[in-house]
Amino acid sequence: MADTQGGAMTLEKGLAAFLDAMLGKNRSSATLRAYKTDVLQFIAFLHENNVAIADVRDVGKVDVLEYLAASNSNFGLQRV
Repeated sequence: MADTQGGAMTLEKGLAAFLDAMLGKNRSSATLRAYKTDVLQFIAFLHENNVAIADVRDVGKVDVLEYLAASNSNFGLQRV
């Protein structure tokens, strides 16, 4: 995925684009803050655990699953 200027869509640019799209859908400020916080935590996890990810296209299902597993173990959440 490329940004609107044709450059690589970094994770941070992807977050900004996502939040802009959510503003256009009239989401509440609390919802936008929650989305931003959640996605920033995911981005931090990716930067800490997968140095190969430089573009949103590099994020795969396994990255999401690893993040969820790590989040569950860090917060004591259990699958029901």
